[in-house]
Parts: sequence; structure tokens; C-alpha cells
Amino acid sequence: MHTAIDTLFKKGYNKTQIAKMLKIDRKTVRTVLEKLEKHGCVERKEYPSILDPYKEYINIQASKQLSAKRIFQDLQIEYGYEGSYDTVKKYVAKIKKNPPKAYMVLTYLLGEEAQVDFGYIGTIKVNGRHKKAWIFVMTLSYSRYMYVQIVFDAYIHSCLHL
Repeated sequence: MHTAIDTLFKKGYNKTQIAKMLKIDRKTVRTVLEKLEKHGCVERKEYPSILDPYKEYINIQASKQLSAKRIFQDLQIEYGYEGSYDTVKKYVAKIKKNPPKAYMVLTYLLGEEAQVDFGYIGTIKVNGRHKKAWIFVMTLSYSRYMYVQIVFDAYIHSCLHL
């Protein structure tokens, strides 16, 4: 089967055509071609993009933080672009790739800080009576060690005695 797929692909048939001819799934054809390409048996064809004549304009507009929708509309009006919006949107997303969000690594000394949180867990029957219960969670910032206990009120002064 690998040989048949390879031969048909080299003759210029696309994946869908090969799949129909061999009566196999298109994903199977794709997988075989990827394996053949990985081993250097098949070269991937580079097709010209419908956007090639407009890429410089799109890059400039994207650098001005214009949306893909706006760029698409401008291309249609100013240049008579006849391609799809999705093609423009994918290209703009690729060139705009958002920079990673900045974050700061916080370091703490041993025992310097802990984070405390409460979460309501419902009612629990205690001595024949239903009482509202919360979960108290304290996480030490240095070690990330977590202390968890069920409490019956969500006031910090009650938890200072734990």
C-alpha cells in the first residue's frame, strides 16, 4: 500500500484522490505520506498562496493592530481580493502570534508566607444536627505544602486557633 500511495502521489494525485482510488481513508493516506516524507522518500510540494501578492500589505496592516476582518475588507475594496476570509484570518493569526504574557517569579523564605482559602462544601450531620461546613486550606508559599481541615464557620479568627 505504501508503494501505491507513493507512486500515485508522485504522479500528482492529491490525498483525497488517492484515498478514493485505493478505497482507504484520507487520514491513512496522510499518515503514510508523512512517514514517507519523514524518511526522505517523498518531498512536500510547496504551492503558491493566494495571499502571496498581498502579504507585504497584510504585514503592514497587521503591525498597525488592525483586525483580520478589517484587513480582509480592505483587501477586497482596494485590491479586488477574491480569496476567503479564513485564509486571511489564518495568515494574520500566524504573523500576529501574541507574545507570551509577562510574569514575575515570586520567591519566599521558609515560613514567610502562606495563602489561605475557604470553600463551602455543604452540610454535615454532627451530633444529630445538620451544620454548614467549609473546607479551610492553607498553602505554604515556600514548600507548597497544603494543610486542609473541615471547619464550621468561614472566619479567619476561628482558624487561627487550628
